[in-house]
Amino acid sequence: MLKTIISFILIFGVLVFIHELGHFLFAKRAGVFVREFAIGFGPKLYQTKYGETLYTLRMLPLGGYVMMAGDDEEDYLEENQFIYLEVNEEQVITMIHLTDNASLTLLPFYLKDIQLEHGRIRGFWPENDVLQSLPIVKESYIITEDNKKIQIVPEARKYSSAHLLNRFLINLAGPLFNFLLAIIVFTGIAFFLPGIPSNSAVVGEVVPDSPAAQAQLEEGDQIVAIEDQKVSSWNEMVSILSDRGNIETTMKVEKKDGSVESVTITPKLIENEDGTSHGQIGIHIFFDKSFGAKITYGLKQTWGIIASVFTVIYSMLTGSLGLDQLGGPIAIFQATGEVTHSTGFIGVLSFLGFLSVNLGTMNLLPIPGLDGGKIFLLLFEAIRKKPISKDKEYMITLIGVVCILILMLIVTWQDISRLFLN
Repeated sequence: MLKTIISFILIFGVLVFIHELGHFLFAKRAGVFVREFAIGFGPKLYQTKYGETLYTLRMLPLGGYVMMAGDDEEDYLEENQFIYLEVNEEQVITMIHLTDNASLTLLPFYLKDIQLEHGRIRGFWPENDVLQSLPIVKESYIITEDNKKIQIVPEARKYSSAHLLNRFLINLAGPLFNFLLAIIVFTGIAFFLPGIPSNSAVVGEVVPDSPAAQAQLEEGDQIVAIEDQKVSSWNEMVSILSDRGNIETTMKVEKKDGSVESVTITPKLIENEDGTSHGQIGIHIFFDKSFGAKITYGLKQTWGIIASVFTVIYSMLTGSLGLDQLGGPIAIFQATGEVTHSTGFIGVLSFLGFLSVNLGTMNLLPIPGLDGGKIFLLLFEAIRKKPISKDKEYMITLIGVVCILILMLIVTWQDISRLFLN
């Protein structure tokens, strides 16, 4: 159990870190002020500040976030309220306190207008009724009622002020980094394998004295047609030959030198344990040992998983696959345990790559609250030439988050039910 827990935390930690790293690096590239880079949710286990960003490790390892500067400073300020200021000799604000901490250096101020986007606030000193406009220095902070320190960020460095293309790339970067991780993992695995199994109908090792050996098939030959029916994959070839046990069969074979030959072969009839039978010519799948095959393996595996995820989504939309077939964190935890104990290090790496592709693909779905939902809103903004209002965006995101939470609760309940029923 301890081994499973550690593996689960490490796998999710790597997935979340890589995903959020994509958002973080592209936010920095766009000049957006990043307040916090967090792995996990809940109470802080560890924190350190480097530069302008706070890096935190939190208790629950099921996610993470990159907190970019938006209009969050204004969330703590209200018009027509008393605040307390620290100012320098030039009457420039260096600190805004929401409550009086009994310090003699704090000056009470009646806040009339919030103009942080212009680098100032307006209001009145208690002793006069002349409207004052006070500037804010670059490194000014808001000290909240619970003593939280929020840096006031220049308007140009807020996420909402970034160019539309930069905001698009910031949201796209998380899923893309998950795909990149999967490609690197699968490519690395390829170099530990004796060869890459080919999906083409290429002859691998030939069993001695088999029909294939008698027909003088050699490793590297490719079967291109069976009984004038074109063959494009290994599975297609196996399916055709399976129905031709003890039946003389004509095949077109492309030899290693590029020539095409017609050979006659009679697949051997093999009896199965369930009483059925199938034809077999006595060849193994071909393993490509070339450097190019190993390099492209990561791309092919990643694309194959992406395609399978969309196949599952399509099946759900058409009703051929129900929600009861989905698994949540508990199912992933169980799968992690099975992989950890039965397949070893390579199996764990493969599982990591599989989950990374799934995480990246699911995050690209145009669902509010996910990266894909944000990208969809940005595309909508690009079409109409202006962003939707903040209130509407908030409501859309809120609805999406609620739907995701409901789905997660349903899936988690199914995981629990399966756990106890089994």
